[in-house]
Order: sequence, then C-alpha cells, then structure tokens
Amino acid sequence: MLISNLEIMKIFFLATDYPYPGYSGACVVNWSIVNYLIDEGHDVTLFVDPPHLYGHHIDEEINDRMKEKIKSLKCDIVPLNHLYKKISKKNFIQKLFSNKFEDYFASCFMSEEIEKVIKKNVDEIKPDLLLCYGSPAIHWVKNINTKKAGFAHVPSAISYANFIINYEIEGLSFRVIKDCVIYLKARLFDKKLIKEANEIDIRFHHSKDFSEIMLKRGLKDCKNLFIPYFDHRKYYNKEIVREKRKYFKIIIVGLMSTVNRAQLYTLQKYVLPYLEKNLDMKKVQFHMIGVNHEDMPKYFRDKDYIFAKGYVEDFNFELQDCDLFYCYTPFVLGLRTRLLDALNFQTAIITSKDDIKSLPFLEHKNNCYVAQNKENIGALIIEIMNDKNIENIRNNARKTYENYVSIKIAGKKYIEAILYDKS
Repeated sequence: MLISNLEIMKIFFLATDYPYPGYSGACVVNWSIVNYLIDEGHDVTLFVDPPHLYGHHIDEEINDRMKEKIKSLKCDIVPLNHLYKKISKKNFIQKLFSNKFEDYFASCFMSEEIEKVIKKNVDEIKPDLLLCYGSPAIHWVKNINTKKAGFAHVPSAISYANFIINYEIEGLSFRVIKDCVIYLKARLFDKKLIKEANEIDIRFHHSKDFSEIMLKRGLKDCKNLFIPYFDHRKYYNKEIVREKRKYFKIIIVGLMSTVNRAQLYTLQKYVLPYLEKNLDMKKVQFHMIGVNHEDMPKYFRDKDYIFAKGYVEDFNFELQDCDLFYCYTPFVLGLRTRLLDALNFQTAIITSKDDIKSLPFLEHKNNCYVAQNKENIGALIIEIMNDKNIENIRNNARKTYENYVSIKIAGKKYIEAILYDKS
C-alpha cells in the first residue's frame, strides 16, 4: 500500500552488506529497507557486494543461504560477483603507514571497477536517488553526480580498539602497541570518511549514540535518525509457549565478535562469580547462540550450566523460548539490532546504560532491565529471576516495538525523509 500523495520513485540501492534477515545488524537493516521500499511500490534496483564470509564454518553455512534468499526479493539485482581483482598483500611497513579506504573495507580494493559498473547502471536506470548503505557504498559513488542519501559508519578498528584499551591491556607489549597504532590510524581515517559522508545530499543514522559521535567528528548534520525495521512476526506463524522447566534460561547471541568478547569478559570477571556465590546454579542455564562449544574460552567450556548451541535454524524460537536475553554491551558500540528482535517477540532483555544511548526509548523496569555497571549484573539477574512483574515488562517490550520501531511508524518516517526530502 503506497503512502498517500507520494510518487513512485526509481531507487538504486547500493548495499555493502547483503540484505538478509537474522544475521548481522547491517544485513537485517538492509533487508528491512529493501522489502519496505518494494512493498510501497517503488522501483528498486539492488547493487550488492557479495558476502565476504570466511574463517568460520557457521559463516560458510550462511553464505549460500544469503545468495539464495536475495533471489526472493522482487527487484532487479546487479551483483558484483563477476568482478575480480588480484590483491597484493601489504608487508608490515606498508600496513603501518597505509591508511586508505581499502585498509578498512575490503570492497574498496575494487572501487574503480565498481564505480564503472554503477555509472553504467545509473545511465541506464536514471534513478531518482542513489541510496547508499555503508561508508564503502558512499566511497563507490563519490564521483557520480546524482542525488544521494546515505548511512556512514565508523571503521570497525575503532570499536575493536575500544575493547582492547578498556579490557585487555595488562601491560605494555608489542600487541598493545600495535593495537594502539591501529586505533590512532582509524581515528585519522575518520577525517576521510566524514569528508565523503558530508558530500552526500541526505545523511542519516539508525543509532543515536553513533550519530552524536559522527557529528562531533565533523559530520555536517544527521537530522534523520530512525530505525527502519522488519516485523518478523508478520511472517512467523509459530506460536511459542515457554515450557515449564526447573531452570531459568538465559541466551547470549553471536559469533566471537568484539561485542561477544566483551560480554564474555564481563561474564567471567563479574557475573558468573557473583551468581556462583549467591545462587544454586542448577536453577540457571546460559545458552550461547551462534557459537560452538570448542570456540568458547576454556573457562566457559568447563561450566556445566553453559551450553553452546552453534548455528540455529530458528533464532526467533530462541528469543521466544528464553526467560531472559542477555545483551549487555559494556561500551558504546551503536545500535544492536538483536535488541529490536527481542522487543519484537516480547522478550525480557537485560542490557546496559551504553546500549540505551543508541535506543533512548529503552527504560529500566518498563520494557527491559538496564544494568548500570558490570558489578551489579549478577544481582540484577537474581532479581529478575524473582520478578513477578516480568510478564508486564515483556508486554511493554512489544508495545515499545509497535510505537517506535514498527514498519508502520519507522518505515513511514524513513521513506518520507530519505525519498522525498527536497533539500
């Protein structure tokens, strides 16, 4: 159903992450955007960088699923998988002094080749708008003179270095020096990223904390802050009733990324020692979703109340079946789309004060539980286990989704701001 009084537009959507439901945050957001634009009747051509997944068998399983899933989209697709360029590996000295786009975003090794493909399609499609999701996409089109809207993000090296600096420095070593150099380089690179982001017509962001960071670093404006999101319940027919069991089921989600490493650090140092001291551990189980047993640190492998479930076919089931979703990010790291998944499915959430900086509508003991610091998470978990109001909090989580994040609300704001902004 089209939004009234708004015309159909030709949109050339450039995605640096495959649109895919239920994987990384960028994949999920891209999936929601593409589907919403198509459902609204717009003429969408999708230009997508093929998945760069390697090094982990779970990634390998998902790779083919992504390629197959994207075929279900009702739009024209311009893939990049016919492009190939041999990349010369840089030695240590080159890595130390090089600070280019390709050092942070793999696809930018082929920026010139990609630009030629984009220009050819722009000439043929004559789109009303180039919609660029991700800093690499903005970089690809820097020389193309067409109305553009885009989302820029900070290099992952900065997020990684935040973890290193906050959690892993235990003395001066070569690794610490190397990681600090990576961090300083990434901060310098930010200037290039911001310069290109400022050259697009409409800038937007999905995370309040990151939009504020980008503005502080020189972004001209970021007035469009919204979360276009895909309502899984619309396409999910299974009614899940949490089974009666003798233990409290807590799930933690993700591969061993920066976020998960920080979560495991917090669990090992603060949460589990407190619980073991103050709780009968037969009353609780932690289920690690997306990581295998052998990939966890030994400390966690040896705990009989921790279960590594690896890749799961139905993550939506896990969100509905659990008693609590543990999503505590101990430093600013932008929007966690898993929190939106959890709100969607009326899941009880424990999160951090840093996470609610990105989603300011999260409120402690209204629609989630917010731990104010690492030291009080264990006590808060025990409190949640005995909270008679937890069902009301679950219900409020879904109401929050409907009022702030649903396609009906967020989608309309998104399409009006990005597609019909007359600036």
